[in-house]
Amino acid sequence: MKKNPRYGLLLVFLLLTLTALSQKDPIEKAWKDYHSNPIGSKQKLNRELVLSRQHKDLRKEAKCLSYLGAIHDIEGDSKKAIELLLQAIRIQERKNFQEDLSFSYNNLGVAHFYQDNYDIALNYYQKSYHIDSLLNNQSGAAGTLVNIGLILTYQNKSEQAQKNYLLALESYKALKDSNGICSVYSNLGKIYFEKKAYQKAIEYYQKCIANLPKNAGIEVSFTPYYGLANSHIQLKRYPEAIQFAHIAIQMAEKVQAKERLQYGYEILAEAEGKAQNFESAYEFMRKYTQIRDAIVNQENGDAIAEMEAKFQDEQRDKELLEAKSKRLEDEKNLAVFKFTLTISLSIILVLIITIALFWQRNKANKQKSELLKLRNDAIQENLQQKEMMIGEIHHRVKNNLQLISSIIDLHARTLGEGKERNILLDSRKRVESIAIVHQKLYQSDEIFSIELTEYFNDLGYTMLHHFPTASNPTSLLVKSLDSMHVHIDTAIPLGLILSELITNSLKYAFEKVEYPLISIELVRNRRSLLLIYKDNGKSFDPVTWEAGTSFGKRMIGSLLRQLKADASFSEQDGGFTAQLNCSNIIWKEK
Repeated sequence: MKKNPRYGLLLVFLLLTLTALSQKDPIEKAWKDYHSNPIGSKQKLNRELVLSRQHKDLRKEAKCLSYLGAIHDIEGDSKKAIELLLQAIRIQERKNFQEDLSFSYNNLGVAHFYQDNYDIALNYYQKSYHIDSLLNNQSGAAGTLVNIGLILTYQNKSEQAQKNYLLALESYKALKDSNGICSVYSNLGKIYFEKKAYQKAIEYYQKCIANLPKNAGIEVSFTPYYGLANSHIQLKRYPEAIQFAHIAIQMAEKVQAKERLQYGYEILAEAEGKAQNFESAYEFMRKYTQIRDAIVNQENGDAIAEMEAKFQDEQRDKELLEAKSKRLEDEKNLAVFKFTLTISLSIILVLIITIALFWQRNKANKQKSELLKLRNDAIQENLQQKEMMIGEIHHRVKNNLQLISSIIDLHARTLGEGKERNILLDSRKRVESIAIVHQKLYQSDEIFSIELTEYFNDLGYTMLHHFPTASNPTSLLVKSLDSMHVHIDTAIPLGLILSELITNSLKYAFEKVEYPLISIELVRNRRSLLLIYKDNGKSFDPVTWEAGTSFGKRMIGSLLRQLKADASFSEQDGGFTAQLNCSNIIWKEK
């Protein structure tokens, strides 16, 4: 895919901001109206800029400059855009308008991205992301992650880019931000396009279009159509490519976005040429060249570089001034330190005399300290003995639970097939899931915490042992990127829930399944744990599950309440999926 100077969803940050703007502020309203009335919007912002300067309102002046810079960038005038954005940033940095500064940094990064200045763009994106993180601006931070992801995509770092997009998608879903969700789908489509997985790319572009809200901005709307056009060209579906390119061009014309039109004509020229429509291809290439020559010239590039260099010089001068101020402050602190040192030495001299006078008394205190040390050593030795005893208790509890399990198993064998025997066997599995916890604690150096990945592996294979199926052996996969040590009060309920889910899958899901598979994925966040359980068994019926009244289902509900966890149960990819989100997890670090 050719790189569009205005392609991708870099301006999604600008568009998503619209949803949070106040209708009462004329500056914000003018910006929000841009996509429906570009000329009127620019005129209103220019009027507000004049008024803000007359009233000496620096915040409004900087905001007008920032929005006008974004508009000039959309219209293809990068030189003017960067000039206005740098003016806004100077004011916002001087007055510490942090939220507005984040917006301007992001837009300045967008403008430099369009000039292929990736390193400069990335620097401004990182500044914007840092401010949004400090302000807990989840939407702004997500938009910046998308922008950084697009740079990584063009740098052939698709894996890192995909991580950025998925982090942004998680935030957008939490915010129920349809524009943001669509932007991520579109950029994921681009990743698959770069991997030459064109059909997969088309799926994501179509997913983006299908989820577009009614009030979606044109910037969000036309991007997937360009992606669909390019993908169909690669698959030699030229009529479809031409159709999608025309749709995107019509949207670009509404906002007078020259560089988007340039890109659309370039796509149409390629598609028409490959479809043997050479006359149309020539006409679209002529339009593309005409717009490109009107936008791209060396003078603009030199002027942009000069403005950036001047801005960086100002930043260095500012840093030198701050360094000078710090040096003066250090000298002042040194003088204070010398004075303080003199006073301290005087006090020390007095203390030495005092110590000499009370030497005998200090000698007695020393003896008391030695006795206290002996007592502390005794306490420490007692503590070690108690830890050994606790470890032994875990061992004995494990043995007793195994004995209980064996008794239950013997009792179950005396019963014929039926409900009573199944109840006893299910109880034995629950007892064994708790016994594994105590076994792990006895075998480790920790006496109160357990590593979840190892625990779930052992528990899973123990459960599989109780359901031997020679013809269709079940595979178990436990995935985790991090080490996860939790307190036994958390591990035991999780183990019981997992035991119920595995039992349910083995009993009911794998009939006529050739290769049964159970997967357990653990995702660790700062104070929470996401457990994703999946099987590839027969279709899961959510209605039947919700209406169920079995003891296992009631026990799962009780354990979820004990953990203060949320859970969802659904059918995905033809199998059963359960997602448990446990908050307020206290991780035990090794």
